[in-house]
Amino acid sequence: QQGIEHLDVFLQLSDKMLVVYSELYTKKLWTMYELATFLPKRGPRRLVVLPTFLIRCTIVAVPVLMLHCVWVQVLLVPKVQAHSERLLPDARLAIGILDLPLLLAVTWAFRSWAKAERQMLKNIRTFHYGDANCLKESDRIMVYANIARYMRDTKAVTAAATDEDALLAFNELVKTEVPMAVT
Repeated sequence: QQGIEHLDVFLQLSDKMLVVYSELYTKKLWTMYELATFLPKRGPRRLVVLPTFLIRCTIVAVPVLMLHCVWVQVLLVPKVQAHSERLLPDARLAIGILDLPLLLAVTWAFRSWAKAERQMLKNIRTFHYGDANCLKESDRIMVYANIARYMRDTKAVTAAATDEDALLAFNELVKTEVPMAVT
């Protein structure tokens, strides 16, 4: 309990932060609180974001690259080259034709990446602490209190600011600091 109550201190003392990002990340109160407490002190350059959708892109891209390398090597074998020249006199054209499905797969991967990044930024731009999910609803009050205290301690709001004003300022902090770190 004490560790959770002082999470902001731990994050401010951390030199770097690794975020394993999925679409749920920007919809959870805890994770946005972590980001918003880390970023103002350390800045976006100290944050490493590893989107889970990159795993899908890598799963597609690595075999595609390996296939390309195999095709090029096979086409350089003299017997294969002789047979392929009967069909296509220019080996570069044969490689291009063989690479077309690979190019489509890589294009799909990068389009998926761009789509996921757009959705991530949309989630951040529309973030509101009241809409964020909490695994345990009983934690929400504690997280709200931590956020309000943090916002007062960092002078993002005045010491006399209400919790509601502090939470609204937190919304703005998320919307301004987090996008710089994830793009």
